Amino acid sequence: MYPRSQVTGGRWFNVGALVLSGIAGFCNSAVLEQGSLAVSHLTGSITRVSVELAERDYSNIVPLVVIVSAFFLGAVLSGAVVGSRELGSGRRYTAMLAVESLLLVIAAALAREETALPSIGIAALACGLQNALASSFRGLIIRTTHMTGLVTDLGFHVGQVIAARRRVDGQFTLQLTILISFTIGGILGAVAATQVGSKSLYVCAAAVAVSAMGYEVLRRRGVF
Repeated sequence: MYPRSQVTGGRWFNVGALVLSGIAGFCNSAVLEQGSLAVSHLTGSITRVSVELAERDYSNIVPLVVIVSAFFLGAVLSGAVVGSRELGSGRRYTAMLAVESLLLVIAAALAREETALPSIGIAALACGLQNALASSFRGLIIRTTHMTGLVTDLGFHVGQVIAARRRVDGQFTLQLTILISFTIGGILGAVAATQVGSKSLYVCAAAVAVSAMGYEVLRRRGVF
């Protein structure tokens, strides 16, 4: 069931999803502008390297392995610490968001030519951690770092509406706004990267830190 606003934490879950998807879009664009592969999702990067391998270009094999491995380890860390995909009270979200913020600070600090590979690996680790934090709320599946599944769900929803099997509802609105948030974040990340280069990742780190503090305030007030 879609988390209505009167359900405890539902409205704030929506806000959190929008904020985190915007951060992911920003982070991904910031890294891409530095000439790397995508770090917030893996499909495009794997496909790109597959094409390059067919063309006997092996330059991106190591970066891809690092990104995939780091993203996976980030999800492992979330699974080990949080313990459930379903958003709920008692989860260690504040600590995990603080870890994500720290990882992005380190990624920004290392975003130089001589340490570019560790930087993108740590950025991918942060994205994998975030994506696995809370991917379910009241049965609604949410991913904040990649949009493939979300666009699929939106298309399926539209098909149901066309076939008169369903009306446009809050779930559709939330998923559409998450897509828009990711897009806007990506635009801002690209602009920031062209202006301040690798320092743009510090903006992501600050935004995640603010999100961690916001969640902790809401948790102490009994919202989650």
